[in-house]
Amino acid sequence: MVVADSTSRRSLLRAFGGVGTGVLAGCSRLGSDSRLTVDAAPAPDALEADLGVSVADGISAESPAMLRIKCEPHGNFATRLVFGPLPPFSGLVGEGPDSAALWLYPMGPGENLPTANDDTGACWRGGPYEPESSENSISVGPGGFERRYLVYATPDNEPCIPTDTYRFVSTEYGVPGGPTGLEWSFEVTVTESVRT
Repeated sequence: MVVADSTSRRSLLRAFGGVGTGVLAGCSRLGSDSRLTVDAAPAPDALEADLGVSVADGISAESPAMLRIKCEPHGNFATRLVFGPLPPFSGLVGEGPDSAALWLYPMGPGENLPTANDDTGACWRGGPYEPESSENSISVGPGGFERRYLVYATPDNEPCIPTDTYRFVSTEYGVPGGPTGLEWSFEVTVTESVRT
């Protein structure tokens, strides 16, 4: 369950469900946020696919920030790949160097953004999302697929989202019958802290 700073300020975020393997519908509020930047490591060579992350929606009083993470196989044919429980990315905790952290919440296919009760602040806090511990072997077609992830502050962060760089890592990539335990990571840098 996810709540914002005060339950009087935000509605509860309904539970996330399902693991989507198709291309997800785009968000109705796309755009970057100069306070939030991302920098991704290259995908492991053995995966034979590209992995990428972008800021799909910025931090606002109306909704939490949102990242879009995409997996696209090399070539024009379907490729079977191994992921963690939330393809294409399962490393949901981004740690900063000073004990602050950000949490990612995966959105299900067709799921809408949570709505705010008022516009008094942009501090969206939550508790950890705990997916089932399992790997997924998925056939990924040309063009790949993507999933959206909401970005939340942990309850203990002070300020809400401190200026820092947060590293997210997933170590569950692989190829059936080939290498497994491959790692991919990206960093989210917050250039201006969010206090309320």
